[in-house]
Amino acid sequence: MEYPVLFEPSKEGGFVVTFPDFDWGVTQGETEQDAREMALDALCTMIREHVRNGEHLPRPSKPRGRKYRMIRLPALAAAKTELYMAFDASGMRKAEMARRTVVCERHALDGGLATLPRRPYRANSNRATAEQSGLLPGHA
Repeated sequence: MEYPVLFEPSKEGGFVVTFPDFDWGVTQGETEQDAREMALDALCTMIREHVRNGEHLPRPSKPRGRKYRMIRLPALAAAKTELYMAFDASGMRKAEMARRTVVCERHALDGGLATLPRRPYRANSNRATAEQSGLLPGHA
């Protein structure tokens, strides 16, 4: 997932970077590479704040022009962003998502999806024990 950012040369040197898909956010860098790194950090922060506040995340636009650069989110951040956008579009409540994914509601979409607890799952462990003990018909 890539978002466009607008790179404007600064009078003092370097670049001022803004984000046309978001209503807020600005950063800067002395070189284009520095400005790209700062833009990625600011973009991740803005997305995290939108998720934390339960706000709608805009889909990336496709602006044209030499002043625009596309900033690619890291894979995990992109996956979290897509998941949040799908959740937001579904109209589902956090509690329902938690029930469907066997997660405590407190952790559902709190901006820390990577830290969601996982419930241990042992396929057919109770059935295997019952079969071995002879509690199920047809098994000795």
